[in-house]
Order: sequence, then C-alpha cells, then structure tokens
Amino acid sequence: MDFSSISRMGQDLLKNAGNDTNATIASVVPKEMLDKLPPAVQKITIVQAAAAVSQQAPEIMEVISKGGKLTGADAEKLKGIVMNVFRSAGQ
Repeated sequence: MDFSSISRMGQDLLKNAGNDTNATIASVVPKEMLDKLPPAVQKITIVQAAAAVSQQAPEIMEVISKGGKLTGADAEKLKGIVMNVFRSAGQ
C-alpha cells in the first residue's frame, strides 16, 4: 500500500471519527516526540497512525472513534502501533 492510499484511508477514518480520534492518537505520543516534528508532519503522522491502527487493530479504532476508553492490553496495543508510526516519522 502506498503513502497516498494510507493517507486517504486515514483521512476518511478521521473525518468519520472526528477530532477526538486525533486527540486520542496524539495523546499516546510523548510531547517531546511530537515537538520534534513540524506541525504538518504531526498531522500527516497522526493520519498514518490512524490508518495503521485501523489496519492492525480495527476493534481498537472502533472504540476510540466512538469516544470509548481503552484499558489494559488494548491501550498498550494502541500505544505500540502509534509509537511505531511516530518513530518512523522521526527518523
């Protein structure tokens, strides 16, 4: 899957889910890591992270897109997926 496909998929998900999904995804990333990326790259990376979560853990994306709270293993899984995307963006 190419970057534009992932980006479109993530954008569609985020349009449907609203800004709460963006905030949830961004909240698992340490502020220091976010601050290293320019704002435009942060937004693109959040979209990529949303696409990755959607692909790897659709049940988690469903919960956060509905405003639900994650606990335990699901919260850790979300953090792992999102952090992998942000680590890749920061390199």
